[in-house]
Amino acid sequence: MMVFNKNIKLSIIGTRGIPASYGGFETSVEETGKRFVKKGIKTDIYCRTNHYKKKLNSHKNSNLIYVWSPRSKYLDTIISTFLSILILIRNQSDIVIMYGVGNSLLIPILKIFQIPVISVVDGADWERNKWGYFSKLYLRVNSFFAVKFAETVIVDSMIVKLKYKNKYNYNCKYIQYGFTSFNKYNKKILFVYFLLKMRIILLIF
Repeated sequence: MMVFNKNIKLSIIGTRGIPASYGGFETSVEETGKRFVKKGIKTDIYCRTNHYKKKLNSHKNSNLIYVWSPRSKYLDTIISTFLSILILIRNQSDIVIMYGVGNSLLIPILKIFQIPVISVVDGADWERNKWGYFSKLYLRVNSFFAVKFAETVIVDSMIVKLKYKNKYNYNCKYIQYGFTSFNKYNKKILFVYFLLKMRIILLIF
């Protein structure tokens, strides 16, 4: 079992980066990154240049490193992650958190340099209709690489945990996404939309 200490250098790769402005992975990186920093862990977060017009040196005390990536649906993630790996090896990172099952094919590179990897996978991505046959096959292969070469694999869904258990007999670590609770808000906004306190059902499509 890996134990974090305050003398290590942590690199977080595989997402668009922070400040979070796209999806759940980026929000997860931003929220966990600031918590790692609070524990005294030096945290480098790798960001894609094509996603940010304004380049920051740091955000919420995490160090930001920008890497080039093409504007391509199929190559954007894998190329930026590969370039991130080259940089973090040069920077002598001690441990890597890699987001996205589609990046797992690159984990053996880090293993060669004896850098442990925590893989955060985004579900059974190969089942999504947006991908064609070869893309789905590629993602299936990557899911195998994740369980084979990562120190541990993290999922945010019990359904996904069960899929990996059935497919590979592998027990992923299940960590739920958290949320930020705001106790204070303008209660008048409820009346504007004819809503009652504690009697709201929110559906997001």
